[in-house]
Amino acid sequence: MKQESFHKSINASIFWRGLARLSGLTKHIIIAAMIGLNAQLDVFFMATVLLGILVFSWGEIADVMSVPHMVKTWKNGQKEEFKKIASGYMSFIFLGSLLLAFMVYLFSHQLSLLPIGFNPERKKLLAQSLPWLLPAIILYVPFRHMGAVLRSVRQFSPLYQGEFLLSLITMLCIVCFYHYPNVLFWSYSMGVTGAFLYLLCRTWRFVLPLSNPFSFIVRQSLVLAPGLMILQGTQYFYTFTDQLFVSFLTVGMVSALFYAVSITYVLPGLMGLENTFITVIAEQSDKKERVKKMDDLLALVIYVGFGATLLMIVAGKAIVALLLERGLFTVADTESVSIALMAYSGVILPFFLNKPFDQIFQVERKIRLMVWRTLLGLIANVILNSVFLFIFHWGIFGVALATSISYWVMMLASLQGLRKIGYEFDLLRALKWSSWLLLFLVFAYFGCQSIPQYFTHPIFVLISCALLIGLTLLLAGLIYQGKERVLIIAVIRRYKKFEFI
Repeated sequence: MKQESFHKSINASIFWRGLARLSGLTKHIIIAAMIGLNAQLDVFFMATVLLGILVFSWGEIADVMSVPHMVKTWKNGQKEEFKKIASGYMSFIFLGSLLLAFMVYLFSHQLSLLPIGFNPERKKLLAQSLPWLLPAIILYVPFRHMGAVLRSVRQFSPLYQGEFLLSLITMLCIVCFYHYPNVLFWSYSMGVTGAFLYLLCRTWRFVLPLSNPFSFIVRQSLVLAPGLMILQGTQYFYTFTDQLFVSFLTVGMVSALFYAVSITYVLPGLMGLENTFITVIAEQSDKKERVKKMDDLLALVIYVGFGATLLMIVAGKAIVALLLERGLFTVADTESVSIALMAYSGVILPFFLNKPFDQIFQVERKIRLMVWRTLLGLIANVILNSVFLFIFHWGIFGVALATSISYWVMMLASLQGLRKIGYEFDLLRALKWSSWLLLFLVFAYFGCQSIPQYFTHPIFVLISCALLIGLTLLLAGLIYQGKERVLIIAVIRRYKKFEFI
């Protein structure tokens, strides 16, 4: 089986995830045009957040427990042992997913009471909609596990293809059956089912027949489960706190915040660092080599993250108008989403970095540091949300701003935690690089501010701002006297060869 390099995995991620994001974006454009920001859409996005706490977090736990073991056995050529691990985890995950689906079905009414700011009508809609997600609850985590199996043998592309298939099927169901009841919910279950079957065709030789779900290797990994459960649950509850606070606002604000979050995470999602970096880190036994890779990653993330953040600030309204403003999605809806987007854009850089930082904590088995880092951010988020929403009355802007600040708190806590376990990053190098880029981007900001004087259509505003920011970053990178210049030139040369798949 041919392995994929780290750079090729990022290229494949950009290509296939780009298609997945495109189909997902098309889905949201259709939903926004058909529904607008209303109670039904609030319920759908709230259900998605609950799904994250109950299911997506379980998928993350399965990944962290299984990948290091599978990478080690595959690297050592122990293919039979690798198959035992993969199939054993698959059995355990299926049992856990079935139990979780049963619990969601049994307690759907109680779950609908969690968004305490919802009125009785929206709570009732939520309780009635959750059962349509049961197939997704059963199959999503096994789908993620099969993706982990493929990543362990350095086959990243099939996972991204599966994610694209999930998004495509969901979109097609909504397009073809938009007038059917609860299509927003069961279309996602259809997408997960299709993606699951696709990855099963690619991994059946590793995961079938299912083996003992309580074998020694599986039980050994479960030692990490309590800490990981707290960690992943806290991370997804972190997202839920935003939706919890925004549920106190008027109808449609839950949806507005969700759209802002979705647009903000497009670029980090395309790069897919969280799926590939753990494999590379797990393969490096030398801590100095890990630090070297992280220093380069930090420089690249600062470069891309600063540019993406500025683009969201100066062209956020144009992006929202261009993507969503049609049908029942009004100018007022565009204003609500763009306000949230401007405040939420601050999470881009720390979100880029927190995922790879987490990979190091996972490989080093420092789960406690990850838990405390996340709890610190969660506490900051709750306090800031309470102050901004109930004291300053900043509405959706305050909720988004609180989250941005709390993400920076988490990132700084992660850096401190990594220093404690011996990862001494070249922070002076990062500070010099950041200052250099910010100096150039200040001029780009003022240039972007003048663009609406010459163009009124959103697409021209967006293209003009993107070109100005992109050229500014390119100039800053090419004339910088440091290691970052070599890194930027290397990246440019790689993409000039069109190595996307």
